Amino acid sequence: MPLIEPFIIRIHINCRGDIINQLLNDSNCRIRYIGSLDNILYLIAGDCVIKGVYKDVEKIKIDKRRYLIKIKNSVLSKLIRRNLITNMFFDKKILYIDLLIEKTEDLRQIITELMNRRCRVKVVKKNLLREYYQILTERQRDVLYKALEKGFFEDPRRISLHMLSKILGISASTIDEHIRKGVRKILYEYVIRENI
Repeated sequence: MPLIEPFIIRIHINCRGDIINQLLNDSNCRIRYIGSLDNILYLIAGDCVIKGVYKDVEKIKIDKRRYLIKIKNSVLSKLIRRNLITNMFFDKKILYIDLLIEKTEDLRQIITELMNRRCRVKVVKKNLLREYYQILTERQRDVLYKALEKGFFEDPRRISLHMLSKILGISASTIDEHIRKGVRKILYEYVIRENI
């Protein structure tokens, strides 16, 4: 049995006083999350009109209608550094974040930290990752659990395919195939569920 019981959780967050909240209130456009790296949030904003000037925001014009927005020092920076955000989206000036959490205690700590920084947080949805794993073969489940447990999906990785192959006793190419097929199944199932 795995040592951890990961789950995906969606939270509705109002970061009062944070750059994200200011942008949502200042912009008459849709903002789309595209990723995060090195404590920086990357967003795409269409037809964006930012009234204020924020020292931690960089706006780069992509074309006539879209901008790349780079945000540093957001209240979400700790979640970014810990690689917990799997998705983020904005709906009617409300920010929703999907997090990959290993233990319930981790979630409690994250919510407490956000609330201490004047954020209002509401848990909207919780899905055990195990629900998605039911679509996998037993070998794919074993490989993905071990890869997650040993830090294969962290950045930087804590373990290589070669080391995983030694632990599991199968070739690195076979492990790579199990991970790719398993992740594809989970993502496909997640996308289908989210769009029903």
